[in-house]
Amino acid sequence: MFDKKYVKFYKNYNYQKNKSIKYLYEYDSPDLKILVAIDDSCYKSSIGGCRFINNKARNEAVYDVCSLAKAMTRKNIIANLKYGGGKSFIYYSQLEKKEMLRIFSQFLNYLEGIYQTADDVNTTVRDMEYMRKYTKYARGYMVNDYQIPATSYGVYLAIKATVKEILHRESLEGLKIAIQGIGKVGYNLARLLYNENCIIYISEIDKNKINELSKEIEFKLVDDVILSDVDIICPCAFGGIINYNNVDKIKAKFIIGGANNQLEDDKIDKILYSNKIIYIPDILANCGGVIDLDCEGENYSEKYVYKRLNLIYDKTSYFIKESTKTNTSVLNIVNKYIENEVNQQCKCVS
Repeated sequence: MFDKKYVKFYKNYNYQKNKSIKYLYEYDSPDLKILVAIDDSCYKSSIGGCRFINNKARNEAVYDVCSLAKAMTRKNIIANLKYGGGKSFIYYSQLEKKEMLRIFSQFLNYLEGIYQTADDVNTTVRDMEYMRKYTKYARGYMVNDYQIPATSYGVYLAIKATVKEILHRESLEGLKIAIQGIGKVGYNLARLLYNENCIIYISEIDKNKINELSKEIEFKLVDDVILSDVDIICPCAFGGIINYNNVDKIKAKFIIGGANNQLEDDKIDKILYSNKIIYIPDILANCGGVIDLDCEGENYSEKYVYKRLNLIYDKTSYFIKESTKTNTSVLNIVNKYIENEVNQQCKCVS
């Protein structure tokens, strides 16, 4: 049972030196611990997925949930959505899953819509359907018992646009592409790229996922995508895969993936650029999921979602052209775009 006595609230919370989040809410009961981070936003409501990562240390969970909420703000701006960035973690639970989700739903009701959730790591659209019995703030739908692979398709479009702009190729055929992680995003991305006659390399520790994918496509297993001699690296698991220890070892010419916060530090982007490696920022390549959420309603269909996802192709092409024109990285161009959009949005809603 939800009990508001377990709710803690922090405003302008410093989760790291010189880094703060506008709101941090915590549900801290003996049986269930939840964090909800809401980034500074010009809009009244924020949106972002819920991750269930049991027994994660609180300080680590706080840092991750706040960092991801900030990334969601930037992602929503790229996707032209009128939401701020939010993220939630269920980082400890001794309850049955349905009870845990029910209490989380009541927590969302307590927040009165300033945060809306969706499926993410270790949560599903089915979980969101169950939560909607108790709250209207759980997003994510299926079409004919099928979840549209919007994030995967968005990464695929970012790859297509990059190859067209940089290599001047319409086809992806023969390109060597290494995917780290074959969860929801990586699995479907692998299938899309295989259908384009790409040569697929996979790094994954879950043997069950490897066995499932091997029934559908051919691929080669690798221990580390970073060290793989491929054309494109697609990080599709957790963040921080590109760091100071491995950035100079990268052999690929492109990094385009579905994971959030792929760079350990944004300063790594300068190293990538000096090494002539094109990094398409995660907030651009993987914003298909939030575009999918914005499609919900009477027009919701696979055809409609895929049409809206073309925004990712178009913006990737635009940012690459601006990068080439100004001799700076794509991330720098994206950051300037976001800064300008934030200024314009806040003027409009003030």
